[in-house]
Amino acid sequence: MKYKEKFQKLVDDECYEEAWLFLYQYDIYKFEDSFYFSNMGWILNQLQRYLEASFYLSEGLKYYHDEAWLFAQYAFSLSKLKRYTEAIPFFKRAIIMGMQETWIYIELGTCYLETKDIDSALIYFEDALLDDPNNSWLLQQCAHIYENQQSFEQALEYYHKSFFLSYDDTILEDYIYLLIFLNRYDTAYQFLINCEMNNITYLLLAEICLYIKEYEEGLSYLSKIHDSNNLLYHLLSSQYYYLLDRVDEMNEHLDISFQLLNEIIKDNKFHLTFMKDFFLILEKTKGNFLKLQILDKMECLVDYKMWLYEEYIKTYSDIHMYKDAIIYCERYLNEFNNTKYVLDYYAWNLRLECRNHEAIDILLKRIDFFEVDAWIINELARNYTDIEDFKNAIYYYEELISYDIDHLHCFTSLAWAYFKIENYTLALSYLDKAKNIGSKDDKILSYISELYACIYEGIKNVK
Repeated sequence: MKYKEKFQKLVDDECYEEAWLFLYQYDIYKFEDSFYFSNMGWILNQLQRYLEASFYLSEGLKYYHDEAWLFAQYAFSLSKLKRYTEAIPFFKRAIIMGMQETWIYIELGTCYLETKDIDSALIYFEDALLDDPNNSWLLQQCAHIYENQQSFEQALEYYHKSFFLSYDDTILEDYIYLLIFLNRYDTAYQFLINCEMNNITYLLLAEICLYIKEYEEGLSYLSKIHDSNNLLYHLLSSQYYYLLDRVDEMNEHLDISFQLLNEIIKDNKFHLTFMKDFFLILEKTKGNFLKLQILDKMECLVDYKMWLYEEYIKTYSDIHMYKDAIIYCERYLNEFNNTKYVLDYYAWNLRLECRNHEAIDILLKRIDFFEVDAWIINELARNYTDIEDFKNAIYYYEELISYDIDHLHCFTSLAWAYFKIENYTLALSYLDKAKNIGSKDDKILSYISELYACIYEGIKNVK
């Protein structure tokens, strides 16, 4: 049997180890160099020895300049070595040369996904779906991208189709969590009720019942779960018992949650995405007490310190513990780079603690780093009003008028500021504008009436 024929038979029989050994042991000079290098590279790809494969395939390309499959194989080895940027042009060359196979579109889409070129990744994944419309994995990837692009209806369509092709619980979770994010609780509930009941389904139903405040029903779903080591089960149970004021049962599940959380932390199996999802539930149901206890337990997670500080800042701010929120803002800014999120919370909490001059410094610093928006202009105006620097307050409130915001607040604030500097003409002008907007809030109407009285009294005193 000729050497090439023997090699081909080993390949046809999928005896890749034997085929590799046959090529390796046989003297290279008995083969054409092009045959040896290209086939050795292809075999090594099959054996997942990608570094060696990339060497042989690159050598093979020196002989074959018009072989699309060789470009594709070389690109494949590079992508498996996570050299995505290098792989992309070789995949595209293979496609241009006519090798338009589904797996190439998938690999090319994956390379773009890894290099954060989401739009290009979606193009090639969609191209792959034209050839393989029932590929559940592809549908899920496209759904993830559409969700990130906030094309939620398209994402829901793809998740839905992907799930019914695979019945994969991870896809079910993706689909349900997106429905929850869109506040489509009834749709999510009805969909789950018609699914096969298992631990995942019960957990998801229990989460939905938290949002719609059907606490007893939610607990009934949790009671059907047979997995005492499921962290989410115990965290959800803790939350339900907290909301129902059943303290002993809450503490029992909370203790188990902390034990499981410690094991996850110790084994380095912590899932940030999971905790973010769970904290979203706590925020919806005002479970800040439980959230703070969990954060305290997790503070040893050095790799997640930035995220933990952000959660502390948000939680302490939500429960009006402004001093504690400020402490974590300062810790964050001492250890990490400035972020709009933290600077905003820092300035907001400083104002609420009547530390207005410091708040103003932070807000001006924020302007140096990030874009100016209505929120920051309003905060500056409020801080200057609090310290009775009305000229600066007027400057920022008049800037605020150009934004699409609550003009009633703007006009009444400007009327007050002009009244304080005894410019009664402009004070009346802005108060008239506020009155013309109209309000059904008795407190606002009362405030406008009182301010009119103050202005007219000021005018009378001048005369």
